[in-house]
Amino acid sequence: MSLSDHLLDDEQIRRFITDGHVHVQTELPEALHERIWEKTASAFDGADSLDASWRVNPLNNILPQVAEIQQILDAPQVRGALTSLLGPGYIMHPHRHCHPNYPRENGDGSDQSLIMPVHKDGHAGGPRPRHRNPRWAILFYYPQECPPELGPTCILPGTQHMHRLSSDGEKQREFRDVSPQADGSYGLPDYFARPDAIPLSGPLGRVWIMHFDVGHSVVENVLEKVRWGQKFVFMRTQQPDGPSWNSQESAWRSPETTRVADDRELLWTCLWNWMYGADDLFATERETSADVKAAREQLGSQDAAERLRAANELGFMRTKAASAVPDLIGALQDEHEPVRVTAAYALGALGAAAIGPLMAALDDEQEAEFFAHDTTINVSSVAHGLALVGAPAAPRLIDALASPLEHVRANAAYALSEMGEAGSLAVDHLIAAISDPSQAVARHAVSALGMIGEPADRIVAAIAKAYDTADDESLRSYMMQACIRLGRKAEAAIPTLEKATRDDFAYVRAFAVEALARIDTADALRATVPFLRTMRWFPHEPRKR
Repeated sequence: MSLSDHLLDDEQIRRFITDGHVHVQTELPEALHERIWEKTASAFDGADSLDASWRVNPLNNILPQVAEIQQILDAPQVRGALTSLLGPGYIMHPHRHCHPNYPRENGDGSDQSLIMPVHKDGHAGGPRPRHRNPRWAILFYYPQECPPELGPTCILPGTQHMHRLSSDGEKQREFRDVSPQADGSYGLPDYFARPDAIPLSGPLGRVWIMHFDVGHSVVENVLEKVRWGQKFVFMRTQQPDGPSWNSQESAWRSPETTRVADDRELLWTCLWNWMYGADDLFATERETSADVKAAREQLGSQDAAERLRAANELGFMRTKAASAVPDLIGALQDEHEPVRVTAAYALGALGAAAIGPLMAALDDEQEAEFFAHDTTINVSSVAHGLALVGAPAAPRLIDALASPLEHVRANAAYALSEMGEAGSLAVDHLIAAISDPSQAVARHAVSALGMIGEPADRIVAAIAKAYDTADDESLRSYMMQACIRLGRKAEAAIPTLEKATRDDFAYVRAFAVEALARIDTADALRATVPFLRTMRWFPHEPRKR
């Protein structure tokens, strides 16, 4: 069977957009999973607890040490799912990690607890901005049957589009006890962003793929055997130019089943259209009310669900709702995060009328405080709104790259990166921003150049020049990722990439090799071979206990 026979369908993509995860079932021999289990156990020989495991955990070397895992990643069902979600040019991130879950003492199958706080992952090798579009995904695989009692990862569906995982951060960090529900989920207190956590459990050979930004934790293992969890991260390398899954319907509609009860149709429509490669991210077959006045009044309701519906309706009315710009700007401060996010998307749908107010909102003190908590990861919803306006907002964002405020410059670079080709107007300004005194701004600028991609010759020349003086190892990683996204257009960067294979930072070396592989010329191969000879791996065979 060809890869096309294993691509996801429309309903699976819809569920991924709303809930943030999908699973597939591989059809590989049971003996392969057993071999992976045995070799993983051998790698952790001598450890009987999570704390003790850190002495022996091979960390990013789990794949060369247990090379059979590659057969799981190459399974047509897995490649089909990753292609569907991340496009045909996806790559594996060098962060490859086994997460063991050891049985608790006297495991008896009784009530479970979380063994860590509910959280979102940060990017190994340096922070990356959080993208609502699926540019990154996490894959989980267990080389054994994994019932809920064995302690799988569990996720909070729909939280990939939210920043806060609860309304009370202190309680969230301290919370541990969970109780199984009749539908297989774990109930959570009402201060969490979601009332339930879904265990990523299942039969032997199941593989889970989730949006990188989904909130998640791990439940206690109450059985009498170790649970090995192999975790891999994958990166999208190109803008979608059409659906990469087996699609039968071009317009967004809500999935038949979803864990997310909120009305986030505007956000979901944009994500679907972006993955579809559509020019109009707000295209819809949904019928919308023409009563702008009523929707504006509803935006002031005491009921959060009503406010959310109103923000959706105003966004779908598009330029007809231009008079609602002040109301939607006010909704950017709403206490309910889905309202804030939807308001930003609605402002993007309103177009040019929203540019000035959005730029003013970006300058707000609260935006500066939010950015200061994590200067790379914390991207403003206002920046998303400006990106959705598209080309008409580019000149103002270019001006913002010269702002005296660090958070304004960084968010402007991010917004330009999300515009695709429309951001090419800013390339020279983004090249200048590589030298910004703020590392965060420089990182966002390099990331933007890689995603905009044109004119490639100027981008490659700028990266090659900046690499030699870049003291920030994360910035150098961004440069390598930009070259990966440029693919063969980065051919002029081969001398720089060859130097990068000897970089002090392992992630830079790994990304440089990926970039050379995507250039795929004889010169790129010659630049890669010395690195591969040096890094040759001789894994140990499993030791008998």
